[in-house]
Amino acid sequence: MTNSLILDILSHTREIVITCTFFTIIYLRSIHMVYFTASAIAATLVAKALKNTIKQPRPFPSNKNKSKKSYGMPSSHSTAISFFTSYLTCVVLVTRTIPHKYLLLIVFHCFSLSVIWSRVRLQHHTRAQVIAGTLLGVFLAIVSFLVWICYFSTALPPLVQRIGILNGIIN
Repeated sequence: MTNSLILDILSHTREIVITCTFFTIIYLRSIHMVYFTASAIAATLVAKALKNTIKQPRPFPSNKNKSKKSYGMPSSHSTAISFFTSYLTCVVLVTRTIPHKYLLLIVFHCFSLSVIWSRVRLQHHTRAQVIAGTLLGVFLAIVSFLVWICYFSTALPPLVQRIGILNGIIN
């Protein structure tokens, strides 16, 4: 497998992650999965809002056809993928019934690091921009997970059952 093929696949991360998330929501039918997805979207929106506030330009690409119109700091791809990986790491570590959990974590982290690396390699972001995006994603994932554990995991499911929201779709 050539380096450019790997980068081409990694350049479509958004579509891959959205598709996998959609099918996971359909398969699991879990309120936690809906919360996780909404939190990931919120993390990406925070990154985009910070981009428009900081207004740091992206690196100048060697191929002018690949230049992006939006700002670069922080990398929203790095925020999103590090959010996914960090949140899923928290879930895997506290769930006792997941087989091969450490192998699963290695796969999560290798994929995440590949995506983050590709953003620099494809000249969409500088190292500082992907580091900032990664740290933002990790922070927001930990906060979101703690909010789920401390509040939503106990308060939300009974509320959903009591008022009948999403009956038949979510457990």
